[in-house]
Amino acid sequence: MSDPVRENMDDAYLKCVDEMEDNPEGYYLIAELKENVTPVGTCCIFPENGNYDIGYCISKDHWKEGLGTEVVEAIIGWVKAEGGKSITGEVADINLASIALLRKFGFSEDRKTRYKKWGEETFFDAHYYRLNLE
Repeated sequence: MSDPVRENMDDAYLKCVDEMEDNPEGYYLIAELKENVTPVGTCCIFPENGNYDIGYCISKDHWKEGLGTEVVEAIIGWVKAEGGKSITGEVADINLASIALLRKFGFSEDRKTRYKKWGEETFFDAHYYRLNLE
């Protein structure tokens, strides 16, 4: 929900996208269908002091297929293997599907926040959700 629509992708945003793969502070991944490697979504993981902040997105064409569950489950497994102590994710309050997905894995509300959609004057009330792994 925070990513801009195509017409609002300015030079600063495009520069961020172009440099993602070389960012030493995080991981940017593409989710693909197992059977034919068709891209169906993205996710990102930012480790800091034992906490891993995550984001994920599944293409609308593939909603309600269980792919979000697979992505979050894979992220949790990877973070555990890395020795992570917790995972956080910021979710807009109106994104009920994502809230339900995180709660399914035991995430709980951590703190209230608000963010602005890039290139617009659209704001979202949101919360960070946290999963403690210890």
